[in-house]
Amino acid sequence: MTEAQLEKLATDGLIPLRGVVHWRAPPPEEVSPHPRPDEVVSFRIFYAWGLGHPAHPFLLCLLEVWRIGLHHLNPTRMLHIAGFVTVCEAFLGIDPHVDLFREVFVGRPVTLRREASSSRLEAIIVPVGGFGLQRKPGQASYPRYTPVDNNRGWHDEWFYIRNPCGREQAFPVFTRNAPEKQDSWTSGAAWRRKNRVEMNEEVLKGLVALGLDGARVFATIFLRKVRVLSALRGKMWDYEHDEPREELQDPGSSGLWRWLEGMIAGETRRSIGGLSPFGRGRPPTW
Repeated sequence: MTEAQLEKLATDGLIPLRGVVHWRAPPPEEVSPHPRPDEVVSFRIFYAWGLGHPAHPFLLCLLEVWRIGLHHLNPTRMLHIAGFVTVCEAFLGIDPHVDLFREVFVGRPVTLRREASSSRLEAIIVPVGGFGLQRKPGQASYPRYTPVDNNRGWHDEWFYIRNPCGREQAFPVFTRNAPEKQDSWTSGAAWRRKNRVEMNEEVLKGLVALGLDGARVFATIFLRKVRVLSALRGKMWDYEHDEPREELQDPGSSGLWRWLEGMIAGETRRSIGGLSPFGRGRPPTW
């Protein structure tokens, strides 16, 4: 991306301002990333899916657990993480929890095939976007949705951002290597926390039975205009509860469904009703 393109995105509010993340466009001759020691590589679409600066500690914790960098994610994986944070805070009334996430999603390598010899192909993990996430088979206690798969070319829209110097706010150091598969990609909740996770799963299963689905989850992000994966925002249950009902009930009246159709696939434009998220007028009662 060029400096002019980044300036336009920042002016339009689609990426943070230069003074916030200290973004920098790669030089024209740079066809692959070579960040400075205090930089990491980011992508335009990550901010559309909720990335903030500094990043939410839950996202940073997942990257550390999986031993991957920011550039090893891709738009669909960022979408899953933003949706999970919203489910936890806005509908369960809890902080996002790694053990619960592990019971819902499983990591897998994203590979491509290349010629290893004249008669053999081998699968290699891609260096950018090489970490995949998918819902665990048979997982019924989580809102259903299908992410869109129309983000081709997303990895061409990259640029540099300064990595925060504080350890608790920093992304993992950039590496040009593909991610290496870890046991933590597929492990479930720690046994000593299993009971707590199972209780949250039961509550979530009940919410799904009452109609909580992906459209309701991601509509909450849109209507509250929140950058979900930012460390600087408040809890989602602290936001104003009142939502413009006309936007939920009339798909043609606003940009809500245009936004949703860019995130989740296979949905018919319809009224979104059912469960209301927690908010300032309806806080969770622990």
